[in-house]
Amino acid sequence: MHYSKKEGSLDVIHTLLEAFSARSVRVMLEPDTARLASRMDLSCSFEAIKADAEVLLVLGGDGAFLRAAHLVSDSHLPIMGINLGHLGFLTEAEIADLPEAVNKLVEDEYVIEERMMLEAEVLREGQHQGPFAAFNDIVVTRGTFARVIQVEVRVDGQLTARFSADGLIVATPTGSTAYSLSAGGPVVSPRVEAFVITPICPHTLASRSVVVHPDEPIEISVHSLHDQVRLSVDGQPGMKIQAEDRIFIQKSERVARLVRLGKRGFYELLRNRLSHPDV
Repeated sequence: MHYSKKEGSLDVIHTLLEAFSARSVRVMLEPDTARLASRMDLSCSFEAIKADAEVLLVLGGDGAFLRAAHLVSDSHLPIMGINLGHLGFLTEAEIADLPEAVNKLVEDEYVIEERMMLEAEVLREGQHQGPFAAFNDIVVTRGTFARVIQVEVRVDGQLTARFSADGLIVATPTGSTAYSLSAGGPVVSPRVEAFVITPICPHTLASRSVVVHPDEPIEISVHSLHDQVRLSVDGQPGMKIQAEDRIFIQKSERVARLVRLGKRGFYELLRNRLSHPDV
């Protein structure tokens, strides 16, 4: 079990511990969660959790879910999010759903949904740096500097776009409802295998999102008059991009495995979240 530092986390942890204890289910807590709950007897390293757990429960919003997904991305451990945030596109259960969720987990009444991931490598002076695996998106931005950057994109070896912008997003279908959507990109069903390339605040109306097949490698070159260009992975700091760097993005061999209880479908969730974003 893993948690974010949102209000109400401790109450939810105790509720889950009581529910699983009543069903004689062994619970493993990562160290920070164990300290919060004053249950160091249940504390386990993430390596032990990845090796022995059947499901990783993540308490929080989409940010907490993404952080946990990165921690277990080198394993086949499925993840289920319990929403303590607002948007919750990635989470599966709300606090009110906990009794039903516990019953379904204990009775193995759930399915595992695999989500594709992407990865990026940076070629610098003949040396590859990375790979950087992403569940949502890989983003290249101008950093805090005010000037725009020049971006060149090639897909499957073909020049696809060249424009001035604040940056560029390459998103998975899962990530299409995150930063890419805010930048004007389309929503893509998680059942579709594709990547979405979306410019951030381009300085031409001709620059639009492009949806590409995941088997078509993407190459990005950035030209800038300053040295503040950065590559970020799922919203986390990645690395500074230098002049002459080339960024290569492709489908990752890793997949994220999400627990689905069958309670809500993607389009129902999409309608509810976009119509009532604060719910």
